[in-house]
Amino acid sequence: MARTLTALSGNSRLTINLQGQKARDLSTPTDALSYTSALGFTFGRGANQVDMKWADQRELGVGLSEVIDLAGSPGLNNDAFGDFLNLESVKLLVIENTSLAYAEGDATSIIWVGGAIIFDGVETSYDYYYTGSCELPIFPGETKLLASRVDALGYPCYDEFRDRLVVRNASASAEAQYKIIIAGNVLL
Repeated sequence: MARTLTALSGNSRLTINLQGQKARDLSTPTDALSYTSALGFTFGRGANQVDMKWADQRELGVGLSEVIDLAGSPGLNNDAFGDFLNLESVKLLVIENTSLAYAEGDATSIIWVGGAIIFDGVETSYDYYYTGSCELPIFPGETKLLASRVDALGYPCYDEFRDRLVVRNASASAEAQYKIIIAGNVLL
């Protein structure tokens, strides 16, 4: 697939500010924490560079799942310019669960995200990064971010072992909605 984009740039910033206090006799000492991690992207194929982005707002029916093929097929998961998602590596992945509020102890609208592999024609979830878990839960209102900035490789997804992202609705009674943003490098 020929790259159609001639420019792509952007940034992401995580800022955390926490302040703890504890009353002690006549004073109230404060412990402040300020943390910022910034990530900027330019157009290209090196470290901190991307040449494709894909974003969508999706809905999963009750108890259903879907597979997003990162090294895709024509006609599936097209971007705003009509190019299909065909990545060699992922540099940024953001998933926000926009479903209605979550009730403690209820699996309503929790989405689970993980990898999948096709072995002997059967698709099975697997532990993509060997974390001990095959899926990551995202509760309503939560956003998960995965970003790579240290090298040109990012998170490879060009072979049959790493090219599928599974999003599953755990609810037996409600639909789940989510937004997804992926940026990375096109498979040449």
